[in-house]
This record gives sequence, structure tokens and C-alpha cells, in this order.
Amino acid sequence: MQREDLLYTSHYCEENVWKFCESVRGFLAGQHSPNRLNECWAVFVSNANKTVPIWCQKASAVTTSSLAERIGFKLQGSPTNTGAEKVVFDLDTNLLFPCAFDEYISKSFGSDEKLQKMYHRWFRVVQAEQFLADFASDRSHMKKMKKDGSFEWSAPPPPYAPIKTKKCENNIEKFWSMDETSNSFGTVLSLMDFSKI
Repeated sequence: MQREDLLYTSHYCEENVWKFCESVRGFLAGQHSPNRLNECWAVFVSNANKTVPIWCQKASAVTTSSLAERIGFKLQGSPTNTGAEKVVFDLDTNLLFPCAFDEYISKSFGSDEKLQKMYHRWFRVVQAEQFLADFASDRSHMKKMKKDGSFEWSAPPPPYAPIKTKKCENNIEKFWSMDETSNSFGTVLSLMDFSKI
């Protein structure tokens, strides 16, 4: 899959990752390999302050960092099999697409050692199948109130209807949360632990 062939809406990274995982599921089903979706993971990066420095993002120059509330990307390869090749599909990076996992971590995140604790990055790693089944966003986080009390989009929304499940219309904040005890969506890891998977 080429980056330019994928559905993408700027500022809607979680939905971009969901649509990408949906495309991968369809591709694997067509290849009669639906079980390979178990090798795909959605990854969310944030922290309690919602301020995470990330390098090599489209929102910044290649050599400078972008300070984001959160980002999302797709990881392919088994986090439980350290010998397996892992690659990252990040629709917002200036790096290769896909990018080798070690290179992506090194160039996008570096280390937390020189950062103030408030900027340390945390990673919520969710199996793609669970993400596709459970993620929902009504996009309310992308609306801002104008002076007259009406709302406007902080960025134009995607052309498709909001993603929801049969049980939920909005749980995006649970995927952003880096409090592992707050919900059952995936696993929360420090940058150091995530870089070792």
C-alpha cells in the first residue's frame, strides 16, 4: 500500500489509523490471510499533559520537533516476538512509509532522558482488530465554540460519517488516556519499554 492511496484527513490521526487498519483488513481478506491482522497494532502516543515532542512530522521541519497532544500510527509485526521484523506506517511522518521500527523510534522520539518529565512519551498499543471493533469518535473534540455560541470545526472533518460501534458513539479519550487502569484497550508502555518490543 502506498501512502498516497490511503484515505487521509489532516488533524484526524486516530480516524486515519482506523481507516488504514480497515484497508489492511480488507486487503488481507482478499489475500485469504485474515489472521495476519493479528500482526497489526494501532499505537497512540500521548501523556498526562497532552504534550509530546515528536520529530520528523509533516507539521514541523525535518530537524525540529512538533509538540502534539497525541499521534497515532500503525505498527506491523508481533510485539511479543522480538525477532520478527517490525515496521511503522505513520501517515504524518516525513520518514519512509513504511519505516523500519528502530529507525522510526530513533528519529521520531529519540530518548526521554533529556526531557522534562512532563514531556515523556507514553504509548497505548492496541491490536488492530480490537481497535476496529471498539473505537468510536463523534468528532466533538474537533469543534470549537465561536463568540456567538455556535460551533465550528477546528479542522475540516473527513468526508465519511463518524466512526461508531453498536454500543458507543464516542470513546476516543479512552484511547488517548495513558492511564493503564482506566480501560481495557491495549497496553500502555513507556518509550523505553515500547522501543524494546
